[in-house]
Amino acid sequence: MTTPGAPDLAGIVAEASELLGEPLTDPELLRSGPRATVIRANRHRGTVVVKRFRSSRPWVSGGFGYAREWAGLQCIPFAPELYAASPGLIVMEDVGRGPTLADLLLGDDPDAAREGLLAWATALGTSLEAARDRVDRFRDLIRQVDPQTRTAGGPPSPGLPRRALDRISQHVPLDPRATAEVVALALPEPSEDDDPFTASKITVGAGDFCPDNVIMSDVGPRIIDLEASSVIHVAAAGIDVVQPFSTCWCLASLPTELAWETQHTFDRALNPVTFRTPLSTIHLQRAGAAAALTMTEVSLPGLLRARPDDGAPPGMTAPSASRTRMAYRWRWVTENCPDLPGLQQTCGRLLEHFGWDSELPPYPAFS
Repeated sequence: MTTPGAPDLAGIVAEASELLGEPLTDPELLRSGPRATVIRANRHRGTVVVKRFRSSRPWVSGGFGYAREWAGLQCIPFAPELYAASPGLIVMEDVGRGPTLADLLLGDDPDAAREGLLAWATALGTSLEAARDRVDRFRDLIRQVDPQTRTAGGPPSPGLPRRALDRISQHVPLDPRATAEVVALALPEPSEDDDPFTASKITVGAGDFCPDNVIMSDVGPRIIDLEASSVIHVAAAGIDVVQPFSTCWCLASLPTELAWETQHTFDRALNPVTFRTPLSTIHLQRAGAAAALTMTEVSLPGLLRARPDDGAPPGMTAPSASRTRMAYRWRWVTENCPDLPGLQQTCGRLLEHFGWDSELPPYPAFS
């Protein structure tokens, strides 16, 4: 008998055992959230991880869900190996009990945090580069699960930045240019007019690049939690290297030299032949502005409460206040998006209106 509201671990194990064709035992709860429950279970040889989505439909809230995870596991390098799947249920490789990158950044060992961060930057760039040839396969897999799909694996919730302008207009006047600029933030696939380098930078990525979705395994970083897997421009991942972690609860600041070293490492892994960075282009500006507006739309109502939540998972403590993270994202747009002057002005007005501190503290590992 399970506690009301608690995940039915025994039921999940029984369902996964039948799907895998062998008995699984001793379920251990790893994560449980509004979209899915994740457990570890023993098998005859070793362990597996089982992810049970709340719904067997291809998509759940925000466009995330089973379809993206199932397709992403088959297309994204450094992801766990897919063992078995049925609608709403996935059995995959257990990549180990190593610390997450978030654990290292929030810890007290600067050498381990630096080593982990650079290993992640290499893995992320390598993964995105390798997945450029897997875009068509990813789309085909999405269509296989969801024949009615309209985006074939495009970014989930692409309308959030546009909706953010409506929310922002309730607090500050919008710059007249912002409405037109926000249309371009979806980072669409390049047209024939784009240069060949840009055209080569459409790939498949995990979507959620938060450091608590990176396990530091014995063989290097492994990327987990792929329910936001998408066809993206590399700048949509690059912004998480630059800011870093633009939409994550554990956003804090890195030492300047390490920040540059991380970007250089990512860039080199992403395109070792031409070694031409995508991180100074209009695409990066669009990605950063899109991240800021997306977080404004989903976070601002909660931030206006008397005591806003810090956004950290249970048992974790965020390294920065949630209002500070939001203000930092607005400030980043004002300082780094000269080709989006309307959004620059609008974010500047938000900073002035709310007056929240925008200076991020350092990660604990480097403080």
